[in-house]
Amino acid sequence: MRDRYQVVIVGAGPSAIFAALTLMKGNVKNIAIFEKGKDIHNRKRGRAMDLLCGWGGAGAFSDGKLTLSTKVGGFLSDFIPQTELTTLLKKADETYLSFGAPKEIHGKSSDKTEALYHEAKLAGLEFIPMEIRHLGTENCVSLLTNIRTTVDKKMEVFFETPVKEILVDGTKTKGILLENGIEVNAEYVICGPGRVGAGWIKNEVQRLGIPSISSPVDIGVRVEAPASVLQTLTDLAYEAKFIYYSKTFDEKVRTFCMNPFGEVVTETIEEIVTVNGHSYAEKKTENTNFAILVSSTFTEPFNDPIGYGKYIARLANLLGNGVIVQRLGDFLDGRRSTPDRITRCMTQPTLPSATPGDLSFVLPYRHLKSIVEMLEALKPMMTVESRTPWILSTHAPLQPAPSLAEAASLEDYFLGGRKIPWWALGISGMASFLDITGTVLIVSFLYILGPRGLFIEFRGGAVLVLAIYLLWCNNHTYQGFQYRRAPDQGGLPGTDHSPQRRGRNPHTGHQHLGQGRDDQT
Repeated sequence: MRDRYQVVIVGAGPSAIFAALTLMKGNVKNIAIFEKGKDIHNRKRGRAMDLLCGWGGAGAFSDGKLTLSTKVGGFLSDFIPQTELTTLLKKADETYLSFGAPKEIHGKSSDKTEALYHEAKLAGLEFIPMEIRHLGTENCVSLLTNIRTTVDKKMEVFFETPVKEILVDGTKTKGILLENGIEVNAEYVICGPGRVGAGWIKNEVQRLGIPSISSPVDIGVRVEAPASVLQTLTDLAYEAKFIYYSKTFDEKVRTFCMNPFGEVVTETIEEIVTVNGHSYAEKKTENTNFAILVSSTFTEPFNDPIGYGKYIARLANLLGNGVIVQRLGDFLDGRRSTPDRITRCMTQPTLPSATPGDLSFVLPYRHLKSIVEMLEALKPMMTVESRTPWILSTHAPLQPAPSLAEAASLEDYFLGGRKIPWWALGISGMASFLDITGTVLIVSFLYILGPRGLFIEFRGGAVLVLAIYLLWCNNHTYQGFQYRRAPDQGGLPGTDHSPQRRGRNPHTGHQHLGQGRDDQT
């Protein structure tokens, strides 16, 4: 270690690595990187902090998706002109390609993606078309190793050397102080501490009096469903990004990190167990998982969104002794999932260590309500099965992840989601009026002729009305009433699936009207 460097970089994740590569191309010499974690070949995916700290940062063992769009991934467009940001994105992609990223691109624009964009608009969603370069979880390490070899020739890299604070002289940086008490002098300091270092950089910014704005905290759920349910969508868009604004609380809700044929894994940050999703280039599972996140921006006097996110995650860990998993149908019925119900679930979680539980004890009502609303909006985009499980935990440092749901709108109830022909709706309306007329006739005949009057009705109008009703019932729609059938059995979305329950679901407002079997009614 030298006494002085021209540039010191804190962290060895993607932002720090690209800063180092940029400095190398500019012929800047005398550079040092200080990283809290281990070198790439010493990191083990199964170890808690190794999964998030070290060369490559939290992305070293991720599913390795490079999102080639300026519309997602943060707020850089608030600071950099769109044209310049697009150029930087292209250069970053070219850098990954030069170190071994695959050339294949997913989610290219087509007539089908254009149609999906317009269909999403009709459902109250914003679909963000974008191209994806998928490295695959198993290929990230080799690519990062290639970058590590290149960087090692041009600068010094110190692992398992955490930084305590940034040193300043007045308003100018003069270096860093390591946890072991050693001062490292430098003309410039670049900080890229990543997810694990979010709390550290927040404290340093406050200590140094640097103005800052708190980012929104994203809290939600990670959902697992059969890959076949989402395959039409993932084949078309691969990483389907949808944005929705909840009607009840006007909060931004979005899909995030979709992993076709992937798995749910745990991550540990400061003894907090969280979940993430991985997707391999070659290895496949039967499930697809994705996150649904609700963004909340806090105002004064509260200024600790990181602490709020950690609180939610710790609560989940407290109740579930780790990660909580809940079946969608159980949540809608207001009951906790049990090991037996999870075992009978059509979608078997890829994280078997998750504890069956109840999300309503962990996530705030406003978040659960917003997620339920979004899943209703997502229905035209995909098939959501009522026995799909939910995984609860914190997704990413500030994003507790998990939930699912379904509910019927008035358009679904009365107009069949506006997908039924006008003439069919007309027949339905006439059937109602004919039924009323028939009832009046029956009562009249009974009053005038007695029991003999029934034969007149049975031989005439009642038979016709009954035939119309039977045909229409087969197409799921009544006016003022709906059969209690599961969606996969032809029932309307939002109908009750609970066994022997009556009353109103406190989470969805659905009225339970009877009893039925646990698996379908």
